[in-house]
Amino acid sequence: MKQLTDENKQGDKGVFNRQQTKTITQAYQFTNQHNRRVRLEVLGAEPVSSDDNIKVTATHTPSVSQQDWNDNKGMVAWEFDLASQQSQVIQ
Repeated sequence: MKQLTDENKQGDKGVFNRQQTKTITQAYQFTNQHNRRVRLEVLGAEPVSSDDNIKVTATHTPSVSQQDWNDNKGMVAWEFDLASQQSQVIQ
């Protein structure tokens, strides 16, 4: 596993604009270094709002295989097969 990106950007809150945005970008590369195909499951956490006034939007590339993994709110999972020496990037 190799971390490719870890960025946090926060938008400015203006006098007339009550909205404030925060963008978090993370990317990881997973490489199968075995001599055989492997099945990989990657778990991740995404923010969950408990306040109706706070809106959270999460985008994933590639799309997640499962939202709320094992009934855990905010947990996501990717599942894929990796051939020997093949890599997969998750953002």
